[in-house]
Amino acid sequence: YDVTYRWIAVDECDNRDTVMQTFTVNPDTTPPSLLNINDITINTSTDFCGIHVDSVAGPIFEEDCSMFSLVRNYTDTIYPMGLTMVSWTATNSCGQDSTVIQEVTVEDNILPVIICKDATAGLTADPQNYVYTSSFVASASDNCSVESIEVRRLTAACDDPSNNVFGDSIHICCEDIG
Repeated sequence: YDVTYRWIAVDECDNRDTVMQTFTVNPDTTPPSLLNINDITINTSTDFCGIHVDSVAGPIFEEDCSMFSLVRNYTDTIYPMGLTMVSWTATNSCGQDSTVIQEVTVEDNILPVIICKDATAGLTADPQNYVYTSSFVASASDNCSVESIEVRRLTAACDDPSNNVFGDSIHICCEDIG
């Protein structure tokens, strides 16, 4: 489209001269340009197994002619554990757009919390005396989930070489008494 300006010059004696000037306004044909995008690896939140979408920085675009909108294709509010591919599209007011893909990887590097209780084990005449994890653990929690709880002895005992391997119980015997 064209825009026409009319310029009028007037001197102190009221003499006038008029000039017309026409500008052609061309639509913006250049999409927004990407300045920066970072694939990101981030830890889960401390209180749930994922990260809020708003906690992750998106790409930076630049547009030289008009305003632009930035939209991501991921509409959930939380990125889950693992890899999520996020498509970001910047569109200017003339409909030109530019799209990039960002990799968001969420990892669980937060240790579970385990609270132990005091335990007393009694021996019987049976040489197969076992104490199970439920005898030792008061509670266990994690921001994602507690997959398993296992116990082990620090040294092998009771002629049982597997006794210092993690499992659901430990073997106790008379050698432990003293």
